[in-house]
Amino acid sequence: GGGGGGGGSALVISTKGGGGGAQFIVPRPGNGLAVAGALQGKTVVLTGIFPELGGGMGLDLGKQRAKEMVERFGGRVTSAVSGKTDVLLVGAEPGMSKVTKARAMGGRCMLMNLDQLAAKLHVGLALPDSGTSGALAVTQGVVIDSFSAGYKLAPSNGG
Repeated sequence: GGGGGGGGSALVISTKGGGGGAQFIVPRPGNGLAVAGALQGKTVVLTGIFPELGGGMGLDLGKQRAKEMVERFGGRVTSAVSGKTDVLLVGAEPGMSKVTKARAMGGRCMLMNLDQLAAKLHVGLALPDSGTSGALAVTQGVVIDSFSAGYKLAPSNGG
């Protein structure tokens, strides 16, 4: 008995702009090829805002939804980049310090954006292991246009 929950309904969030209202589809375990434990054992830190997932006061809603998405797939979300961090999920206007710290870990911590993470989750792919060439490729795919206004870019001295 007991009618099961509304099965298979994907949460679709339309985003402004991006070629006539591009839609971001939030991956959910059991939808399509998405598997529940895809992020099992992964520690994820979020930086920036995630307008694809929702705005709200201070754009906290998007961050909250991103956290829920990671946790739904078995990942653990922490607030600061450390030696245990596997993934830095980079939103719009990410924090300079988190990005710098993650990049300084030499491939131990992968940088990913929401689209990259969702693309893997939708098709049931596990994330590449930290420090592998696959992880490096993912990290290099993250392009950061601008950091949050809270941080000023220091002038780089040839390096």
